[in-house]
Amino acid sequence: MTNWPGGVIPVVMPLLALLLALSALPAAAGDWAIVNDYTLKFTGHIKRGEYERFSKVFTPLIREIHLDSGGGLTVEGLKIANAMADQKVKVVVVGLCMSSCANYLFVAGHEREIRGGAVGFHGSQAGCSDNKEGRTEYVEDYKKRGLGEEKIAANMESFEREIADEYKFMDKVGVSRELHIRACRDDKGLPGKGFTEFLLPKPETFEKYGIHGVVGTHNTKVLLVYDAIMFGRFYVID
Repeated sequence: MTNWPGGVIPVVMPLLALLLALSALPAAAGDWAIVNDYTLKFTGHIKRGEYERFSKVFTPLIREIHLDSGGGLTVEGLKIANAMADQKVKVVVVGLCMSSCANYLFVAGHEREIRGGAVGFHGSQAGCSDNKEGRTEYVEDYKKRGLGEEKIAANMESFEREIADEYKFMDKVGVSRELHIRACRDDKGLPGKGFTEFLLPKPETFEKYGIHGVVGTHNTKVLLVYDAIMFGRFYVID
């Protein structure tokens, strides 16, 4: 049992609340809308095939991308983010930009603006699992799912490539690896805080971790529903 606002409830409730909150994030397949010749807007989840959908509308003229996404697949997000970084586009967060959206698409911007939205980090493959414990957990999970040794080895090779690609991207855009390590911690680097799902960096925190020149601040109104579901543990600003 654990004490929560409003009384004592079973410890399983925080997990259920987290699942409810995350399931409430925008999860529809991504939609790349053409705003004008120079601007795209992405709404939805970064799913399988997202890079291909993005590539169809990402012309050499594009200079600005608006974001409203709860996150999604790392591999697809990295492909999109690398293309964005190479073209030096401006990124504007107009809704949510959480998880993989924050880790890759937001930081890929040559210029970055939060315009009535919020940007939240909660770790990454590299930040959370590039250690002995993380690798062991992956292997044990594969064994529980009945995968054979060859399949496990192949999956772990993919795991290592994904981590290497993440590090390469972080170095490319100048983002500190420490941000993802911190965001992976339950307390988001704030001793005594307890479990919180997302870290929303303050301007000085963005700067500290190499995300420079962010214009605007988080609009926490867009997070009210998710935070209510999680009893005030959906995000922390620091």
